[in-house]
Amino acid sequence: LDFIEVFLLTELLQDRLGQRMDQATIERSVAAVMKGSAATLNDDDDDDNTDGSDDKDANAEDTQKTTFELRLVAFDTKAKLKVIKEVRAIVPELGLKDAKELVETVPQIVLKDLNEANAEQFKSKLEAAGATVELV
Repeated sequence: LDFIEVFLLTELLQDRLGQRMDQATIERSVAAVMKGSAATLNDDDDDDNTDGSDDKDANAEDTQKTTFELRLVAFDTKAKLKVIKEVRAIVPELGLKDAKELVETVPQIVLKDLNEANAEQFKSKLEAAGATVELV
């Protein structure tokens, strides 16, 4: 079932059973589905929190990112060799052939699970070599 079919099935069941979910529960459900997690909803959660303060706190925690991916988006063709050398310096386990393939098949993820300081450092090194890089 895709997302729309699940939504329609949920509405149909709610109508037949005579029950409706409150807006906060629906938002938590949608957020759980979008994150790809299998979160369960508590049926005994009868809080009537109408100010939404708990939801705002949860959203603030989600927006603060701790790990980054370094994505090579493009490079200057004149600086291709410099970019390959810099990729090899950043990822020493890559051989020359692997680094060349990675650079030539942009956009590619160069490194995953980087903290912010390392991600910014590697980004500046690649940009100095002539690459266009983004942190994801």
